[in-house]
Amino acid sequence: MKINSIKKLSRSPWLNLFEADIVDGRNQPKKWIFASRRETIPVTPDKGEGDAVVIVPVHIDELGVRRLVVIKEFRVPIRDFEIAFPAGLNDPGDTPEDTARNELRQETGLVVTKILRKSPAIYSSAGMSDESTIIIFVECTGELSTDYLEGGEEIIPMSLDWLQLRGIYSAKGLKFGAKCWPIIDAIIQRGEI
Repeated sequence: MKINSIKKLSRSPWLNLFEADIVDGRNQPKKWIFASRRETIPVTPDKGEGDAVVIVPVHIDELGVRRLVVIKEFRVPIRDFEIAFPAGLNDPGDTPEDTARNELRQETGLVVTKILRKSPAIYSSAGMSDESTIIIFVECTGELSTDYLEGGEEIIPMSLDWLQLRGIYSAKGLKFGAKCWPIIDAIIQRGEI
């Protein structure tokens, strides 16, 4: 596969469309349209630093009870709510850990107390977008709040104990984010939060 050129098709602050002129493995010319969070596409692939962060928060209360925190967020493309983890785009100059702290506070009101681990940059839909995400697992404290949401966000934060988590996991008709479902499934299979 050879990329001959890439042309920008849209102008938006959060997401843009690009068209690539390529030559495939059979030496056939083709066009490929994809979305990107970037204003311009670099000539070389991204360095794996992540465009965004997904936070997997475990809330630990004063009695030591562990709860998984998820959000229920309205998403325009699916015209419905999605069960997901708090997430956000990295601001220039912020580390993924900075973004995790800021976004968790903004979307849930909770405060990160400990960063447990983080993934390398992952790509959830590389056929459609070059967006990369880093998943950060954290412990947190505080009270759930929607006081810090930005103007266009419709988010309901939820702190789920084991029985509530199993209920959401087995509920019919819920829509799950692609980065959320496998983690919840792994927690259910492990048998503890």
